[in-house]
Order: sequence, then C-alpha cells, then structure tokens
Amino acid sequence: MRTMIAGILLSNLLVGAPLAHAAQELNPTGFTLALTEALYPSEFDMRVLSDNGGTVQIALPGAIPITSPVQSASHGTEYLNGDDTWAKLGGAVREGYRITSVTLSGVLSGAFDIGQPDRVCGTGCTGTAGVAGNAARIDWTIGNHGATTSLPTRYTDITSPQAFSSTFTGQVEGDFTLDVSSALEAYALSANQLVHHLSGDFEWYEQLYWETTSSIALSDLTLTVQVSAVPEPGTYAMVLAGLGLMGFAARRREAMRGDN
Repeated sequence: MRTMIAGILLSNLLVGAPLAHAAQELNPTGFTLALTEALYPSEFDMRVLSDNGGTVQIALPGAIPITSPVQSASHGTEYLNGDDTWAKLGGAVREGYRITSVTLSGVLSGAFDIGQPDRVCGTGCTGTAGVAGNAARIDWTIGNHGATTSLPTRYTDITSPQAFSSTFTGQVEGDFTLDVSSALEAYALSANQLVHHLSGDFEWYEQLYWETTSSIALSDLTLTVQVSAVPEPGTYAMVLAGLGLMGFAARRREAMRGDN
C-alpha cells in the first residue's frame, strides 16, 4: 500500500493478474498486446485468462488495496489515504482480423464506519460529528489510426462489493494503444467533543474522540476483447460470384417454366 496523507489527490495505473503464463507481451488470437510504460513496471503481470470463439479475456492487476484506520482516540484531524497507478499498452491487430469491442471490468469494494458519541454533550460542550467516505476513479483510453476514445468512470461511497464495466465499441485494425489508470481514495474524520467540567472551585476540559474508519479496494480487473476474422478480398469475390450464379439459375428456371 502506498499512502498519501491529507490533500494529495491521486490519479492513475493498473494492470496484471492470474492464470496460465505471465508475460509482458501477449499473443492471443488476432492481436498482440504489450506493456510500453507503467508507474510500477515490476508489478505489471497481465495474463490471458481465456481465448475462445473470438472472445479474449486478459487479467490486469487491480490497484493495491487501501485500508485506512482513521482516527484513534488521540487524533482529531481529517485523514486521507489513497493509491493511484497507471499503465500504457501498445498492440497490433493481425492482418485478416479486426477488434470489434473492448470492455474493461472489475470489482470495487469498500466500507466506512463513523463512530458515534456515547454520551450527551451537555452544557459548555462543543464538538463535531464524524464523517467518512471513499471514492474510485477508473479511466482508460483507446487509440487507433489517430483517433482516441476516453472512457472515464467515477464511484463514491462504496459500502459493499460493486462490479463495474465500461465498453468501447468500434472497429480497431492495425496498431493501437490502450492507456489505463485508477485512483482510489478513503477519508475520515472522527466525531469529537470538548467537554467542560466544573466541580466546586475546579474546572477542566476533556477532549474525547470516537474512532471513524474508511477503506476501498479494486480487484479482478479484466479486459474482454472481441475479435473477428476479416474475409479476404478473394472470399468476397467468390461469394458475389456464387450469388450471381444462384440468381442466374433462378432466372433460367423461371424462363423454362414460362416456355412450358
């Protein structure tokens, strides 16, 4: 976990995960895909999960889970914890194939718990309520033949596992790029009370805190690529010729029936 406290907002990377043969370059049906640059290249470990019937699934490593136990009884300041990561990929669609869609999917999980004062503040007492939350941003961009498409997504206040997906639909041929980034953030501020005590000639103040926690994690990040074969020009010619012959035969049958 990489931690960033107070006011530092994060943004960027992800990539790599389980099965078969780990590699920095993949060669599934119809295309190649390789890492060109990353924030943490040593942690990059993408893998082909499946390659069947024109559907290729590639596992990417989600961002490192974040757990931020925020506000113990000795602290009263807001606490921010986050992680971000990014990777740039390059690929090439093989001759005779085209990519027709790319989907990025994964699972976000998180929780936060706001501690509640267990006593009534009373006269001469001041305090603030606890707050907590989390947020995730997953951005990716695909580029092909000079055109780029960006697909940003943002999620907030995640309290249970939540699947997400984002899909690019369009034809990709030849060289292409794929840039992916993720940023996770968890924050919290404990409930607190400054209690004024007065007993006879004695008075004193007591600062009380109630722990608040927040966390967020990204996992099961996966690329799903749809690939289709492109018929050769000769194949189109054969199909057209076949259709022409079928039409000619149909017209000839009609003509023969008319003669009869």
